[in-house]
Amino acid sequence: MKKEICIAISKLSVGGAQRRAFTLANEFARNGYSVYILALSSNDSTLEINEYYNVEKNAQFISITEYYQKQLKDKKAKKIRTISDIHLFFLKSLQNIFNLIKLNVPSVDFRIKCIRKSLPLKSFLIHHKRATIISFEFDIFERVYFSSKNYRNKIIYAETNSSKRYESNIFYKQIKNYIKKSDAWVFQTKEERCEHNMENIKNAFVINNPVNSNLPEPYSGIRKPIVVNFCRLSRQKNLLLLIKAFENFLKSCPGFKLEIYADCSGCNDESYKEELLKYISEHTLGEYVKILPAISNVHNKILDYSMFVSSSDYEGISNSMIEAMAIGLPCVCTDCYGGGAREMITNEENGLLVPIGNIEAMTNAMIRMVTEKGLAEKCSKNAAKVKQTHSVEKIAGEWIKIIEYVQKRM
Repeated sequence: MKKEICIAISKLSVGGAQRRAFTLANEFARNGYSVYILALSSNDSTLEINEYYNVEKNAQFISITEYYQKQLKDKKAKKIRTISDIHLFFLKSLQNIFNLIKLNVPSVDFRIKCIRKSLPLKSFLIHHKRATIISFEFDIFERVYFSSKNYRNKIIYAETNSSKRYESNIFYKQIKNYIKKSDAWVFQTKEERCEHNMENIKNAFVINNPVNSNLPEPYSGIRKPIVVNFCRLSRQKNLLLLIKAFENFLKSCPGFKLEIYADCSGCNDESYKEELLKYISEHTLGEYVKILPAISNVHNKILDYSMFVSSSDYEGISNSMIEAMAIGLPCVCTDCYGGGAREMITNEENGLLVPIGNIEAMTNAMIRMVTEKGLAEKCSKNAAKVKQTHSVEKIAGEWIKIIEYVQKRM
């Protein structure tokens, strides 16, 4: 049996980072690794793991918060809690001194936060000291780093988005500094690597996302007059731009409908959906535009739709985009920050790229896709090639080379 791999994600959801993590975890397991998919935060209780993900025999999903509660009486877990309490007592005393002299020291606040949040994961890693950890998502990296500190774990940081998403994080600079202490870095795109100023770093790699092998074969034939997007409900997706562009598109192409399958699990901006629904209502688009809940069989549902449209302001590589390409859906995507669309789409060959935030350009691209002779067919045929070029076997093979490289350095 090969060594252990721990893949850390924020929580169980159907977001892009989670889909990428489970797809890779299963392939690692098929290659003989013992794999643990670790959700560091509380899960959405409405989401059933088996509804969206098949987990291989050598792979195991673990909710760290639930695991921690079960480990409270474990001797090793008790010991690390005692050590953490001592560290926290010292840091809080230091914090009180700084408060008395009215001195703001963010690094102390940050360390207190990190020690507290890392304790549940540390209770797991104390039993898996030699596992290689792949840390998905910027917002959880400090927990991974502080949990594995003083153990023999190797850490691979896996970027899941453009840095634009994290710039509002008050500890942005501190987290980036800890990310630089990883043993290797894997970015989805060249632009992501540049955003981290790591384009000339030896152990900073670019690996695009894999395409799920369970997707249906591309459809060929007359397509339904429906435009689709399936994504996480988030402002970065700029779905209002999509709705406005579709509204204009209807004037030239009446009879079409827009369906948005939105994953609301873990949504931290509930007002966003209300804004979208308000616009749909005020512009009497209710007959034409539907915001629907995420479904596990979405690919089979949308297979014969007219096009997939992504209006995101920033992305790494959108899993929805590459899945739409793999099933042969003609794609219109914004050339967003993070560079994912640009890295996957050659304009007018396997899709259409439009500038960020440009309603007119998106409208015109959508019109072209359904009116320009041969364009949709060409984009569909060429887009479907990602199923081979980005197969999970090929992409996981690139990952395994990096995993083996860092494991040899133990």
